[in-house]
Amino acid sequence: MSRLKIGSTQIDALSTRGSIGVIDWMVSLRDTLDKQLWTEWKDEEEPKIMPHMLRIERIAAKVGRREGRKEGVVLFARENIGEILKSRFGKLPPGISRDLKTIENVSTLKKLLKRAATVESLSAFSLN
Repeated sequence: MSRLKIGSTQIDALSTRGSIGVIDWMVSLRDTLDKQLWTEWKDEEEPKIMPHMLRIERIAAKVGRREGRKEGVVLFARENIGEILKSRFGKLPPGISRDLKTIENVSTLKKLLKRAATVESLSAFSLN
């Protein structure tokens, strides 16, 4: 029987999906332990599991990837807007950095990225 070890705790992995589900439902892990759980599960159990996923799991995975890509685009655009403005005009006022973090709309961020590259001065740069 396979056992999954998380820190000093070991779990019999009769049903890996069930074991992971119980852990996820009952315990909130710190990020480092989340990563450790994933690594240990992947190394020990992933090769033994058939690649079949339930339809709802496939849909959830697809939605999760889409949301993750969008989040990555948003973070990348925010960082680049800030970097362009810093390289062109020096240190940014705290308000610009703070306000950039609140923008979630990708098309708005694309417009701001173009504006950051072409604006004549930092005082002329507007997030609106």
